[in-house]
Amino acid sequence: MPDDGGPPPLQRNKPSISRTDDQSFLWFDGILEGPVGDRDLLKSCTIRIDAIGIVQANLEIDGGRFSILLDDKSRRMDGIRDEQRARLLALFQEIVDLSPNPLGVESTLRCTEVTKDGVQETLFALQDGQFQRVSRTRKANSGDLARKPRPISVIGGEFENPNQRRVILGGAVLFVLSFLGWQMGVVHLALTPEPQEISVNHGLFENMIASDLSKKWGVYTLSIYRGDDFPKTMSAFDSAIKSAKKLNRGAMLDALAHGNVIYVQLIDSADNIVFQKGLSLKPLLLSSEAKLQMQIQGHKDAKSIRLALTPAPLSR
Repeated sequence: MPDDGGPPPLQRNKPSISRTDDQSFLWFDGILEGPVGDRDLLKSCTIRIDAIGIVQANLEIDGGRFSILLDDKSRRMDGIRDEQRARLLALFQEIVDLSPNPLGVESTLRCTEVTKDGVQETLFALQDGQFQRVSRTRKANSGDLARKPRPISVIGGEFENPNQRRVILGGAVLFVLSFLGWQMGVVHLALTPEPQEISVNHGLFENMIASDLSKKWGVYTLSIYRGDDFPKTMSAFDSAIKSAKKLNRGAMLDALAHGNVIYVQLIDSADNIVFQKGLSLKPLLLSSEAKLQMQIQGHKDAKSIRLALTPAPLSR
């Protein structure tokens, strides 16, 4: 008997179809929109999305809001690597992080993959300003199969249309140029060390702040929350600041008491700072259960993560 119970339920992060079939293809659709921040950095993100080569992004800014519409062109999957997928998700998250109000950003982004095993639909949903991939699988229908990319027609070893050769050669040149643009980032994502290989140095914040580190698709997620010695009242902060014997400890306590921005730095094996981003501590003052999260783009030579009171120059 056929199952008339509707579409299968959504599942989080559980892809279950094979991507090895050279006849497989995919397409993207949906919109990412929200409050606009730095416009130049936002435009840079969309340019880098286009350079990945698996989808094109159309950016529009209207007043104080932006919208990014993904094209829905079908593309073969045999030339698409997991590193490209990782880079794309990292850029989606970077766009959200650039917004002055990440919680106000909304996503209907979706990727549909069609293989010999069926169809996998993946929604890129936002939860508390962080992307969560939610997937489901189903059988392919006629509409899915009708979107299959048409192969290039070749007769007698020559292109059927004389212009096709020019188009393909031109496309190859563009691909090489695009590849050079994102190659180094892809290598770093692919070879990113596991979280257990990365030491997290809390520095002056030791015991005041605790943290956890995880990794997905070559991107680290650092979670920060109150440590055992975090003062529980403002009077406790005042007392700790007054009794601080060293200036830098007093500055650390003052930063905590006011919920200031601290800086998360990724350090490589040569002690260079390869990533740095500010993080406001204010939510830690508002709730003892607060947990701050920051995504850190992976690096193949990553050695440690450091928390600092002030920013430092990035290594180039």
